[in-house]
Amino acid sequence: MQISFRKRSIIAFIILFLIFCGLILLIAPWSVNQLILHNLKNRASLIVNSATKEATLQQMVQKISTLSNYTYYRLTLYSEDHLIFDSRPSAKTEFIPYELKDQLDGKKFSLENPQYLYVNVFFDFLNNPYELRASLPYEYAMILFHQLELVVMGISFVLLLFFSFLSWGILETLSSPMRRVIEGIRPYQSGKMETIPDLYLGKLGKYSEFQELANTLTSLSMKVKSKLIDLTREKNEKEAILESLSEGIIAIDASMIITYANFSASRMLGISKKLLIGRELTSFEQTDLLKKCVEILSSALENHTYVSDSFSSSNRKKLHLDLIAAPIPYEKRAILVLQDNSNHYRVLEMGKDFVANASHELRTPITIIRGFAETLHDMPDLSKQMLEEITEKIVRNCHRMDTLVKNLLTLADLENLPLSKSLDCNVCDIVDNCKHLLLIIHPEIEIEVFKEKLAFIVRGSPDLLELAFMNLLENAVKYSHPPAHLTISLKELDEEVEITFQDKGIGIPPQDIEHIFERFYTVNKARSRKLGGAGLGLSIVKTVIEKHDGKISVESVLGEGTTFTIILPLSQKARPRITPS
Repeated sequence: MQISFRKRSIIAFIILFLIFCGLILLIAPWSVNQLILHNLKNRASLIVNSATKEATLQQMVQKISTLSNYTYYRLTLYSEDHLIFDSRPSAKTEFIPYELKDQLDGKKFSLENPQYLYVNVFFDFLNNPYELRASLPYEYAMILFHQLELVVMGISFVLLLFFSFLSWGILETLSSPMRRVIEGIRPYQSGKMETIPDLYLGKLGKYSEFQELANTLTSLSMKVKSKLIDLTREKNEKEAILESLSEGIIAIDASMIITYANFSASRMLGISKKLLIGRELTSFEQTDLLKKCVEILSSALENHTYVSDSFSSSNRKKLHLDLIAAPIPYEKRAILVLQDNSNHYRVLEMGKDFVANASHELRTPITIIRGFAETLHDMPDLSKQMLEEITEKIVRNCHRMDTLVKNLLTLADLENLPLSKSLDCNVCDIVDNCKHLLLIIHPEIEIEVFKEKLAFIVRGSPDLLELAFMNLLENAVKYSHPPAHLTISLKELDEEVEITFQDKGIGIPPQDIEHIFERFYTVNKARSRKLGGAGLGLSIVKTVIEKHDGKISVESVLGEGTTFTIILPLSQKARPRITPS
């Protein structure tokens, strides 16, 4: 547990106070002892100086006797161990040098045989040596000693307390601005405020170095906030650039944890962007593509060099990718770039399929038209009724050929049509337009639209999306018992919008569901030809949806109806963006 500066100061003051108290208890007795000893010696020296100014021994003794009346000490004059004068004669008196006082500590003495503590001063008078003793009764000396000791300790304690309170007050006054600084920046430190507020340090700190510190902290806070705003703006710009790329971008750290992935990468891997970021790349179900990604990323991290490879899927929806792994210099991280070349391979395959399927589809109407044309040539005398039937069949097959060619041209245009001029469009408005157009063409049908919100903004072409939706709705009308009942639902899924088209028609057999998006594929060829279909409508729908980075799926039950589900990514402007505070 961290102790605050204030508490540490209080503890330090208490410790110092106790140390000084101990020193006073040790020094006070010694100081009092020295004071009494010095007083005795000083007093005796003064009397000697005064007495030695006399002319005769008798006058000197008289002078000492006179001065002894003005002091509470006992004065005794000796000459070579002979007593000359005693200010307080006593029958039985033991003189003990003052330096031996501690040896008598705790002893009791009787009044008949008192003990005196003395100090002596040696001097010469008229060429003869003399000794003057200044002495105190032991009991009186001890009383004086203890009284002075208490006085000295009392005064010392009072001065120590006064000094401690004075020092504490000064310290509190000086540290008050620092506490104000700490209290002012605490909300910023805890994240409750974005910047350090203006700090008021009181009158003392207003013109001190603490105010300079407060101003410096505030300035640094503003600079940090400005830098953070710049970094956030730069991060958002880079993220917008990466999100706009058709290539998939994945960034990992040394532990293979994904730190960033753009929308294209999540689409190619088939994993939501929310699930990708923050998890190890090896923690997902290891598909062939993920295994390839882990392999080249590991190689790039270990060898600190660029690694490239290619990947082709073996499932029905063929995917052709070029993979490039690049280590980040001086960091244990790497970036993986996934370039989708599926369109290039798909165009090559489409060229082959187009020749075969178009030839097959065009052969039948051409053969019919040729047969009826030869009939008209060889039999010019046909009846009017037969002539009308033949010409009607020729016109119908010509219309079928025209529709087929238009659909083929539409598909060819869609495959090579870039969405560089795409716009932000509202799917709800497109669905409403399709509903009104369908009701104009088929006023007898019933159609319902359910929307979670009034606006789902996607990036793309409104005309192409309307074409795809109308194809689905017209198919639903064609393959439903009149009057057709259709339902359209729109709801939001994370960063995507889900659009479902549901009918109560004849349904699709389970064995045909996986083929219905293939070109020229029809479930019931006789019924399709009767209705004028060539098996290109759903292929157009799928191409349009994939052009918008979306997905389409179908569920159907024979005799109950079919549901087509389209998932489109929401526009970047419509997605919530998280920015640091």
